[in-house]
Amino acid sequence: MKGKIKKILIFGGILLIIVAISVIAGFYLSGVMGENSEAGQRVQDVKSYPIFDLGEFRISLPGDLSGSMLVSFELVLELENDKVLEKLSEDEYWKVLFRNEVIAECLRAGKESFKSAEGLLRLMDAVVSRLNAVAPTVKNVDNPIRRALIKSFIAQ
Repeated sequence: MKGKIKKILIFGGILLIIVAISVIAGFYLSGVMGENSEAGQRVQDVKSYPIFDLGEFRISLPGDLSGSMLVSFELVLELENDKVLEKLSEDEYWKVLFRNEVIAECLRAGKESFKSAEGLLRLMDAVVSRLNAVAPTVKNVDNPIRRALIKSFIAQ
């Protein structure tokens, strides 16, 4: 009888050790006890970039038989770094030049660009490309303007 109890206790002990190891391994691999839980829950910090306000635009876009379209929007430019902002803020010329380029690009794109979100995003990409082509050169910066951001938008 002692032999059976001894075997049962040994078997129970081994079974208990296997279950404990399995539970601990499960917690570790799921990240509850491991370092992965902190890394997985960390939110990546988003860097903010300097902005250059171009102000409000009101543009009447010529149309076909369906008529013309009036758009009004406020535009800001997200810049690569503070050196670019400093360079653009030194002289009012850059703001005037950029405003003219935005108007020209909007007229080139036509009213169809303002009728959908995709069209508007493509237009803003074209605006950024056009502005980067005429922007001042800044040391170690290939494209001084990162994005064109719309603060408000109305189309009639």
